[in-house]
Amino acid sequence: MEETKTNEGKAAEMEHAIRHEIKVKIEENPVYYSSLKEKLEELIQARKSKQMDIIDLVEALREKVNDMRNTSQKSEEHGMTREQYPFYQMVEKELGEEDQNALKDLTHIQTEMIQDQAVIEWTEKEDVKREMRKRIKHQLRSSKINKDKIEALAQRLMDLAAVHYKK
Repeated sequence: MEETKTNEGKAAEMEHAIRHEIKVKIEENPVYYSSLKEKLEELIQARKSKQMDIIDLVEALREKVNDMRNTSQKSEEHGMTREQYPFYQMVEKELGEEDQNALKDLTHIQTEMIQDQAVIEWTEKEDVKREMRKRIKHQLRSSKINKDKIEALAQRLMDLAAVHYKK
């Protein structure tokens, strides 16, 4: 590809690359990529309303690209695998940042349980999914998550499990 010369061209290219990455990976980590999408929209809106010049936009977009490249490093910093980190972020979004160690423990327990339950083609087997969802909800009930949110969160965690642990 020919090297882009103008800042406007660089910004457009980076915006396109970020949007593509979000589209491709949002199911892998909905919390992170939804947040990234919102931040991207804010940056684009700030540029359109002349609150930001093109050089600042290019720099902000470059930071977002670098942030996307470092997601696996973030999971390692939290003591998790790339597959576990989206579970952590999803539960953290509901719990807040109260007790990081309890949150990490809950994430490890849930992902290990999912891996133990995940048999070949488990996403097609209702009995396996039902048992997995039951165990996830049991773990969530033992945490400080609002009881009204457990059912919806368990379903979102099941959706994540289907993406990361499908056999």
